[in-house]
Amino acid sequence: MNANRYEDFISELNELDDGDAPVARDVAAALKSDPEILAYFVRPQTLFDSDSVYESVTCYAVTDSSLHVISSDVSYEFAPEGELLTSVRTLPLSMLRDVQLLRRRSLQGPHAGELSAIGVHAVWGGSWLIDSFPAGCEDPSCTLDHGSMAHAVAEDLDVFVDTSLDAAVFSKGAEFILRLHEILVGAGR
Repeated sequence: MNANRYEDFISELNELDDGDAPVARDVAAALKSDPEILAYFVRPQTLFDSDSVYESVTCYAVTDSSLHVISSDVSYEFAPEGELLTSVRTLPLSMLRDVQLLRRRSLQGPHAGELSAIGVHAVWGGSWLIDSFPAGCEDPSCTLDHGSMAHAVAEDLDVFVDTSLDAAVFSKGAEFILRLHEILVGAGR
């Protein structure tokens, strides 16, 4: 039997914002019907754009039946004063397949043999990402309508951490990736 990590997960989210992180409320709402967390990873990031710096967080939570990917960051697209946008994607574990685990280790130097990066990749193929764009030709003066082109890519999951991150974040990320891989290949179910 696995211990439920839900309270630890919500507590870690609340620590990001002095005990009242809006993302924690959004996550609690998303997990209301499936609150038993087997494994989780909270990945805070500082993002930079042309004129501002803001905090973003991506969370992964694994339950008996699903993987929840929660992304929360500040957007200025719809409100000039900014607003917090949180999206929750829920993927049934049964849809995740072709699971690959990558470990990267240093070959030389004082850290030879040590883990320098780890990642897990899985395909779920439940939908496709389609980018469409106007077709064109090489002639810059051409005014003809060349129609549209599209590029379709199967959706997949990548969780990757390396030692450029804070040591605690790297350690927690590596632990989560190994646990997620174990769950996805069936050893953890």
